[in-house]
Amino acid sequence: MDKMAELLLALSLKDWLIIVAFCALLVCLLEIQRLKKQIAYNSRKSLAPQLMLELSVKEAAEEMGIYLKNEGFFIAQQIKIDALKIGIDDYGFRNEFILEFEGIEVLRPKERKRLVFKVFDRNHAYLQDATERLLPHLVSPAFKIVVFYSNIEGMRFRAEFSKTQTIFSCDSVRLLEEKLQG
Repeated sequence: MDKMAELLLALSLKDWLIIVAFCALLVCLLEIQRLKKQIAYNSRKSLAPQLMLELSVKEAAEEMGIYLKNEGFFIAQQIKIDALKIGIDDYGFRNEFILEFEGIEVLRPKERKRLVFKVFDRNHAYLQDATERLLPHLVSPAFKIVVFYSNIEGMRFRAEFSKTQTIFSCDSVRLLEEKLQG
């Protein structure tokens, strides 16, 4: 230990300045590397199609529904929507439903498609006639919908939407690391 202390004391001011400069250079290089990764991540994320959900219940019966719109400039493809568990109060009784959405292969820029879904009860019994009757009841409850999709380069994204009244807002869009096969 004494030899180490002697060695440190034997260093001149010039040697100490070189050591400090080297440490500062190392810290700067690490920060540059981190910033490069952040820029690459943000540029890949900017290639995400900008999806938005819309609940339409004031239109004609055949046009009522939940719509997915691509408000961006890039094609969204292989769109999958997580099943939605929702509780609805009807005449004082709480009913639990599960909405299972069909996927959408392609959604072009500025395109709007109605989401097709099936309604199941909490025991997973299919309620064939409930879909159209359920739409007006979706206005009141707040809920979240999670959408998975990819762009034409195969980059995968996860978007989470929250609904209050008839308005959906996008809470987050995350770039998923793995690419789709195909």
